[in-house]
Amino acid sequence: MNFSAQSIVWLILTLVFISAEGLTTTLISVWFALGAFAALVASAFTSSAVLQSIIFLSTTILVLIFLRPLTLRKPHGASSAEHLSQYIGKTATVIIAISPPSHGRVRLEGVDWNAICTTALAEGSLCRIANANGTTLTVTPLPDSSFS
Repeated sequence: MNFSAQSIVWLILTLVFISAEGLTTTLISVWFALGAFAALVASAFTSSAVLQSIIFLSTTILVLIFLRPLTLRKPHGASSAEHLSQYIGKTATVIIAISPPSHGRVRLEGVDWNAICTTALAEGSLCRIANANGTTLTVTPLPDSSFS
């Protein structure tokens, strides 16, 4: 086995790609990390930078082609729409006043959300969740719910 400066370069690239992957929430650089690792292994057997680069590129492309579809499959759990529907009908507290058409903020079960309402709601008011769309809740006022 012949470890050289090229081996060190491939090792550093492998570690950089793994570190970059650790900083993201999606699979972005894992493909490159696997390609760099394959080139690192190849560098132990050949000193040809061209051959090592070909192994890096071909491994990266093959891993991307064969493993990427597996990562795109939807989980069998509830969809985000089903997840958000569990909040409908619950009571939240306005933490930043809502003045239509502007958004405000509400706190629901310890989590802060963007909120919209067809009527103005003061900070400290209680409201009911009528709908959930993405990160925004549509709320309706509860009668006599202001803490002020």
